[in-house]
Formats: sequence, C-alpha cells, structure tokens
Amino acid sequence: MRLKAVVNSSAFFNLQNIFKIMKQLFLFSIILIVFMGCETTKKETKTDQFYLKGIISGDFGEQIILKYNQTSDTAKVENNTFEFRGEIESPSVSKLIFNDENTSERIYISPNDTIFVEVLIENDTIAGQPIENFFINRISENSTTELKTKFESFYNDFEISKSNRNQLFRLMDSLIDAHPNHDYLGERLSQIATDQTLLYDDLQKLYVKFDKNQLYDEDVMLFKKYLERRKEFQIGNKFPNPELTNIQNEKEKIIDGEAELTLVQFWTTWCNNCKMNHEQLEKIYRVYNYKGFEIVDISLNTNKEVWIEKLMENVVPWKNLIDTKGFTGDLANDLGIVNLPQNYLLNKQGHILDININLKELIIILNSNLK
Repeated sequence: MRLKAVVNSSAFFNLQNIFKIMKQLFLFSIILIVFMGCETTKKETKTDQFYLKGIISGDFGEQIILKYNQTSDTAKVENNTFEFRGEIESPSVSKLIFNDENTSERIYISPNDTIFVEVLIENDTIAGQPIENFFINRISENSTTELKTKFESFYNDFEISKSNRNQLFRLMDSLIDAHPNHDYLGERLSQIATDQTLLYDDLQKLYVKFDKNQLYDEDVMLFKKYLERRKEFQIGNKFPNPELTNIQNEKEKIIDGEAELTLVQFWTTWCNNCKMNHEQLEKIYRVYNYKGFEIVDISLNTNKEVWIEKLMENVVPWKNLIDTKGFTGDLANDLGIVNLPQNYLLNKQGHILDININLKELIIILNSNLK
C-alpha cells in the first residue's frame, strides 16, 4: 500500500510538470504570434527612402525647401547644389520652395526614387521692378516617367469624340489598376474631369478605384468640383436655356423647341480648335436642316465687337449667340466649361443626347434619328 501511494504521488507530480510546460508553451506561442503580427504591421507600414539632388543655374541663397506630404525639409545650397533624403509610403507630390513667392512645378517622388533636377533662375523686370523667375529646366527619369509617357503620348494629341472617350477610359482604367495610389494619375483624372473629355459615369468608375487617402488634396477637391457639374448636366439631363444676345443685339433663347435635334457649340474667336470644320459642317447643315436639325453657336468672347467682326468674315446660316461674361458667366460656370471646344447635342425637349461628338458621329446620329 505504501509503495502504491508513492507511485501515485510521483505520477501526480509528473502530471503537474506536464501542465506547467504546456502552459509555458502556450504563453510562448501567444507572444510569438503577437510579435509576428507586429513585424507584419511594421513591414506593411514600412516607408522607403528617396534621394533628390539638384543643381541651380543662377545666384541663389543658402537654403532651399522641399515640401511633400505634410513634411517640409530644408537643405543647404553649397556650390549651387543641394540634396534631400527622406521617406515616403507611396508616390507623392513634392515641390521645391525657392522663396515666399516662388515654388516649383510638381515633382513626383516614389519610394526608392533617385531624382536629379536642374533649376534655372532668370532675371526680369515688371513695371521697372526687378524680379526672379524660377523653373525646372530638366528632371531625370524616375519611376513616374513611364507612367507620364503612357498617358501623355495619348492625351497630348487627344481630339474630343465619343470613340476617343472609350479609348481614354480604357487607358486610365488600366493605369489606375496598376497604380491605385499614384498622385500623378489623380492629377490627370482631375484634368480630364475639368476638360470634360470623359463623362460623369466613367469619371465615377475611375475615381472609386483610387486609394483616395493617398491622393493630393488639391486634386481631389478639383475633381469633386467638376464631377458635380458633370453629374448635373450629363446625358439625359435638361440643358439650361437662358436668354443670350444675338448678332442683332436682341435677347434670344438658346433652344426654341422647333428643331428635332440641336447641336450647341461653345467657342471663342481666339480659339483655333473650337469649331468643327465649318465647311463640312455647313454641308451637313444644308442636308439635315430641313429634316429638323439646327445648330447654335455660343461665343464666350467678352468683347462683342470682336465677335461680330469675326462673324462678318465667316458668315454661317445658323444661330449665333454671345455671353459677354465669358467663362465667368452663369452658363459657362453651371456647365463647368473651362476649356474649349465643347458641344452638346440636344433633342426637341432640350435634353442632352450626347456630349463632345465629332462630325462622323454627328452624321450617324442624324441618319438614325432624322428621316
């Protein structure tokens, strides 16, 4: 009996040790998981260094500032050169601050970028007062260069049309998929919204793909401003119909409700690309006018005499109106017209059928709707 008691006591002691060891292993595993989680978080939020070096051609002070995200770094200017090193989490807008009045154009910096810039200083005078102009003459290739090349090679020669809109949407869609937090694409989408080279639905589809917390605040605000205008006057919505001044200096509505289809074009006398090819457009007008097609040109010239003089040189058979408040007038402001050309195709009730179409697309629509 005594031997049995000893054996049971020893077994109980061993069982306690096993539980103790298991408890220690469990605690160790918890600590390990927490530690690994912290390391993962560190890795996810890890920032990467960039290096920017510049040379200044011209007399400059002792310091220069680089502003990016919420950071302002100061560097010494020695022998007309300067350099910055910093850390960023994603591609960001940066600007060189030369003095209280002058900053550089945007410089896009991405993690692990090495960038070289050349700054030029030009001396000038305004009203007899000496001034200095600063601008970036050259910037080295970096991780944003390929992105800019892909966009600009298409957009710099962009002609407004429905078919080109589709191509532009596909290009932006693919670029944002590849770079959803890149400030450069945020800037470009704001430009596209301002130019109205894409319409409301497509702008919305592209915008939701961005990591918006990473975008430059100014671009987001500008985009939202013009997105609201595109929403209010998108396809299917009613076009505004205020009274404007005609060439006889009389007030006249834009739409009179008689034509089945009306093409409203915005232009100015100094805009070379504003109007469609008038020679071809006149041929279209003469073929389809009797079937119910009308054209209305709206000038945003602020000088009525210049507008009249231009019309006398190139007489056209359709209605011509002018808003002498130009781009600051209620009509241009409501529609969000900043850049030209712009055109709207309207039905008899004054609803928008399409926006910014070319001559070929116009003929197809006219053939489909006017018999």
